Amino acid sequence: MSLLHQIQESVVQEGTDLGSVLLKLRLLAARLGSEILEVWVKHESEGYPKDAELPDYRIIGVSYRGTFSGPFGSGGNHPRK
Repeated sequence: MSLLHQIQESVVQEGTDLGSVLLKLRLLAARLGSEILEVWVKHESEGYPKDAELPDYRIIGVSYRGTFSGPFGSGGNHPRK
């Protein structure tokens, strides 16, 4: 069974460990000489550097709400977006 076929089988199997899939992808990237794939797999498995441009699927919107309190009831509840 080829490495690519192993990766494809692993991806569709329920309960497959993502770490092993990424490791196989890294091996495939090295065999193909694909620096783009190798860098992507490295960043996905080890984290993106601070100066890297993140893919759109790694950026999410976040809403938060804070409750502030102070002396003599001077606090307030301020929603943020």
